[in-house]
Amino acid sequence: MLKYIVFAQKYNIAKLERELSACMDRQWIDHFNKKDYNGAWQSIALRSASGLETDIYANYGVSAYQDSELLKQLPYIKSIIDSWCCE
Repeated sequence: MLKYIVFAQKYNIAKLERELSACMDRQWIDHFNKKDYNGAWQSIALRSASGLETDIYANYGVSAYQDSELLKQLPYIKSIIDSWCCE
């Protein structure tokens, strides 16, 4: 079973930590799946069907996801996501 992903690209840890600290002040919501884990699991969306940070659902059939306001404030993280060249 795959337990983690190893990226070939190296990322700037200091930039990631700075931008992550901006995320910590936001409203994270409890994940909707309560049966497959113990403890707390909260999520925040950087991209979603609605563009809302609280929209953490996999919206199958949606042709395009939108950046959340949070992602718009995270230029380094956004550049990483954009570099992955995936929808």
